[in-house]
Amino acid sequence: WEYNTYWSPFQSHGGIYLDNITTHSACDFGALETPQCVGPQDCAYDGDKCSGNVCANFTCSTEPLDLQGCCVPEDLIHSDFETDSLEAVGYSAEVSVADSNVTWSVSSVQSKNGAHSAYFGNATTLTYTTTSATVAELVSSEFEIPMGTGGGGSPPEVELSFWLYQDAEAFTYDWEKFRIELVPVDGGVNTLLWDSTNAITPAAANAFTHGTVPSKEWTQITLGGLGAQQGKTVQLRFVYDTYVANMNPAYSGIFIDDLKATVICD
Repeated sequence: WEYNTYWSPFQSHGGIYLDNITTHSACDFGALETPQCVGPQDCAYDGDKCSGNVCANFTCSTEPLDLQGCCVPEDLIHSDFETDSLEAVGYSAEVSVADSNVTWSVSSVQSKNGAHSAYFGNATTLTYTTTSATVAELVSSEFEIPMGTGGGGSPPEVELSFWLYQDAEAFTYDWEKFRIELVPVDGGVNTLLWDSTNAITPAAANAFTHGTVPSKEWTQITLGGLGAQQGKTVQLRFVYDTYVANMNPAYSGIFIDDLKATVICD
């Protein structure tokens, strides 16, 4: 506000008083009678240096800031296998028996979301009966585990989640073997995330109990411990070991869908 007297007043005046000053937007606030904000500057600071104010639909909220020392929730890898091959999404399959038809592949037989999933077994017979004992590995594309943001150099909280449809002996009996590993690409020490044998030392970061994962239905699995590889580029490795041959005519195998490794922030 500016008032210009232009020249010296001819008589005495009391001046101008302003009170109860407000600003209004010409926008439609919808169901809000009084908007919380029209811009982020209208929102109160919540005291968290790692979050910034956001004004959306005239309502205040916050979003994480990607600053040094701050945790930012994000998906480090996300695979839904909506493709015709593992290679198309950066995955690969490795098998101990070169001519084995029991391996990992993309399948449209079962899926939790979409039309495809990753499948362990014989894609033609939909069993994993083999003429020789077979170890089949599903290896993910590479991704990086961020450095921790907590005090004392504590690792970040990173979770692996995926949907699992299993019809395989390793989940019921201590006979065949299934494990999930986090493998640094620089050749360092692997982190064992899940182990059906509970016999590998050091022990897996997550407990495995036979009979607790339902058979022939989709179950979401969530595993922690990925932060042990903080600051490293890694790959996930899913390993199924049939242990012996010609023993599995009644089992269809394993399907995995909607796989994510996610940074979790408190």
